[in-house]
Amino acid sequence: HNFIVNLTCTTPDQWGPEVAGIHPFENFILSSISFFRSGRPYTSPSNPKVINGARTPGEYNTNVKLTRVFSNFFGLEATLYLEVFNLFDNKILNYDYIFAAPSANKTNALAAAYEQYPIDDPNHGILYWPLNAQPQLNWGVDQSFLIYDNSPRSFNLGFTLDF
Repeated sequence: HNFIVNLTCTTPDQWGPEVAGIHPFENFILSSISFFRSGRPYTSPSNPKVINGARTPGEYNTNVKLTRVFSNFFGLEATLYLEVFNLFDNKILNYDYIFAAPSANKTNALAAAYEQYPIDDPNHGILYWPLNAQPQLNWGVDQSFLIYDNSPRSFNLGFTLDF
């Protein structure tokens, strides 16, 4: 199940209070896109006879963009914008990595670890390269790029000129 919401709010020319001959709240555009998905099915290692009998967690994400258009910026139209991706810093699990379908001769160890322990459990959680697998190394690698399917919250600030 997917639910997608796309909202946009704009302010017209000369909107809002006037301060020193300028309307500071005119020509703004605030847009947002959000999605909500129900959990996807997977086959639980604890009950492999029930194909796709378990569900992953629901997935949520919101991106927003705030834009201010300047119609006369030294004779040109200019736009200043701020984008925020993954506004609420939600984490979406990588379905293909964690919940891959088990084969007839192999169970899905990652899904079993997901069901039994917290993801960030240092001894039993889902790790791409477990730190205890190579004890001679004294460093670890952030494996979240494999565990999660989306990026953490990020920001873009930009300015454009239309010639």
